[in-house]
Amino acid sequence: MNNAERLLSANSSDEKFRLQILVNAEGIRILQQNESPYIERLKVLANNSDNVSLLACQRSIERQKLKGIEVHLVKEAKVIPEALAAIVSRLHQGWVYIRA
Repeated sequence: MNNAERLLSANSSDEKFRLQILVNAEGIRILQQNESPYIERLKVLANNSDNVSLLACQRSIERQKLKGIEVHLVKEAKVIPEALAAIVSRLHQGWVYIRA
């Protein structure tokens, strides 16, 4: 969260970029409505900037459900099929990956 907030605050208005916060595996919890300590910060990021999106890995959600854990994501989150495929695709498109 700190890295994302710093990137956005350091970005000059003439330099446009997109920031995708993609969560998978156990990290899926940061997008859960009732579980994440970062919910308010994530909502502010997603709602106050057109270039920020929150993405959740469907495979990770399914794994959580197999463990008996219900997953209720914030409404700002978009579910994508698979995190790894999305990361590889973005890297091929010239995106930069920052693991947190």
